[in-house]
Amino acid sequence: MTGAVQRDLIYDLGMHRGDDTRFYLAKGFRVVALEANPAFCAAARAAFPEDIAAGRLAVEEAALWHSGGERISFWLNHEKDDWSSALRPWAEKGGHAAEEIEVGTLTLPDLLDRHGVPYYLKCDIEGMDEAFAGQLLRDGRRPAHVSIEACSLDALALLRACGYDRVQIVNQALHYCAVPPDPPREGSFVAAQFHGH
Repeated sequence: MTGAVQRDLIYDLGMHRGDDTRFYLAKGFRVVALEANPAFCAAARAAFPEDIAAGRLAVEEAALWHSGGERISFWLNHEKDDWSSALRPWAEKGGHAAEEIEVGTLTLPDLLDRHGVPYYLKCDIEGMDEAFAGQLLRDGRRPAHVSIEACSLDALALLRACGYDRVQIVNQALHYCAVPPDPPREGSFVAAQFHGH
């Protein structure tokens, strides 16, 4: 695959329940959605069969990890399912219980080799954002725009080392205040009410 950015392609790393994937598809983008929770992957395949059949959506059922092609423990938090993680302490933070399952792994270079370089990459993979940023730095291929859940300055420093020189810090608790611009800056206009997920 070439390192050229594909302007119609978005990566949704940490698809969760597919809210972001649905929004990106509605805007007219192709989407690669990575998710380790098998139930969420099955739900996405059931919800978006036409997009998958047409090649607009690829659901990658795996955890982003330090190396690809492995089988690792993944921890499902059933009470706060957006906290499920390949890192047990992350999934069990706040005193929550988590169920251990086994999942396959992929790396960012695996995804870039398979699908190409996206225009925009959203990474929200509960505890692995710094590992993602490190893989991006080592790989050399660069999406035009990257979004991460920045739980430390280290992740932002890695993105700076990648060459990204502008940052916008957003409090996701205030997403409900955001209104999609009309006309849109990219893709088609989609009326959406955002929330914390």
